[in-house]
Amino acid sequence: MVNQWAMGIDVGGTSVKGGVVDLRTGTLTGAVVRRTTPVPARIEACMPVIAEVAHALERDAELRGLGVLPLGVALSGDVRDGRHTSGVNLHDSWMDAPALDLLVAAIGRPVVILNDADAAGLGEAAWGAAAGVAGVVVVLTFGTGIGSAILLDGRVLPNSGFGQLPFQGRPAEQLLSAVARERRRLSWARWAADVSSYLAVVDELLRPERIVLGGGVIAARDRFWLVLRPTCELVPAGLGPDAGIAGAARFAADIR
Repeated sequence: MVNQWAMGIDVGGTSVKGGVVDLRTGTLTGAVVRRTTPVPARIEACMPVIAEVAHALERDAELRGLGVLPLGVALSGDVRDGRHTSGVNLHDSWMDAPALDLLVAAIGRPVVILNDADAAGLGEAAWGAAAGVAGVVVVLTFGTGIGSAILLDGRVLPNSGFGQLPFQGRPAEQLLSAVARERRRLSWARWAADVSSYLAVVDELLRPERIVLGGGVIAARDRFWLVLRPTCELVPAGLGPDAGIAGAARFAADIR
């Protein structure tokens, strides 16, 4: 990693947000730029919004004399060979779309793309709750859906899908994501009990050294953390809801 600074953008089902990241610490410098994800989140509607966030970050970097910075974009779905191969939490128009080419055209400069949960995992491995942990670590993000990143000695196995793990006859994220908890009107205690059962399955399948729990729910962890009954070491994410931004920036700097 040569660069001290890089830019990251996290494209989610609710918002598109980005920041300039200090790669020494993983912290965002300056204000987070945030825009609402279009509804419906068709890929052609999202591209101008992502470009708007990228250009705002570029102006911020230029004003601070940081020059042209690497840019990583974390997307809510699997990413392979520059294509977005699923439409998770966005829209079916993202299915098998040439996302990288569309982003380069919209922003007008080179970018790199990766799955948003993988970005969060890379951020946690570099600066957060997975830093320095040998062996297998699973990072789970509970927000619009459930994202997962599997790390082995700090390196990510891309495009894992533990949000789709069957749970009570349905994909887990349909019942256990932060949005699902609100939709089902579950108390934090009831939700935490179900999440504990889900975590036990993840532990049984992967035998991780540690599970890191993050995403939007982590801001309310005082409401549920003591109710969780994990079967392996469980720790809160160290970077909070901006882990995807930090990880995307790190990925871009490493690729450049």
